[in-house]
Amino acid sequence: MRPFLFVLVLGCLAACATPTPPPPTPPAAPGSSPENPAAPLGEGPLSIAFSAYPCFGFCPDFTVTVSADGAVRYEGRRFTTLRGVHALPSNPALFQALSEVVMSPRLPWPRGDVQPGKGDCDPVATDLPSYALSVRSSDAARGFSFYAGCGGAQAMRARALSDAVMATLAAHGVPTEGVPDGRAEP
Repeated sequence: MRPFLFVLVLGCLAACATPTPPPPTPPAAPGSSPENPAAPLGEGPLSIAFSAYPCFGFCPDFTVTVSADGAVRYEGRRFTTLRGVHALPSNPALFQALSEVVMSPRLPWPRGDVQPGKGDCDPVATDLPSYALSVRSSDAARGFSFYAGCGGAQAMRARALSDAVMATLAAHGVPTEGVPDGRAEP
């Protein structure tokens, strides 16, 4: 019986050891560079997408896309109060608030992705979530992915921007808090 339990525990640990990788970063905006990663997006954003990816514990796993017309698409994958794909009530105020956050000069964007082995990610802590942010306009797109366990100057930029986006989403009623699967009903 003990060998069976040992194999079962090893199998469970192996299944948990592979976190969901963040999506690829959208192409950079024309005129952007490592020195100016947040180059203007033409007339302004048409859509803003933010994703949170799980850690080894109960970190929320979801994507929210908000369009300029106020349309809100939410996909809760794991450890969220709302699971599945949902069209949330139209919320033009949320889009306006997110636009102000992502275009704010007080919250500069990181210079590209901040992931272990990529970009400014030293030192590295383990078992933390990842985030991705992308902004699209009629003529350009920009974005980044960020592992919350990264340290360094670019990680500080990514963390500040990700935290501001999460706070804005939560302030407008978008589910961002984690709930362990099987412990609460959506």
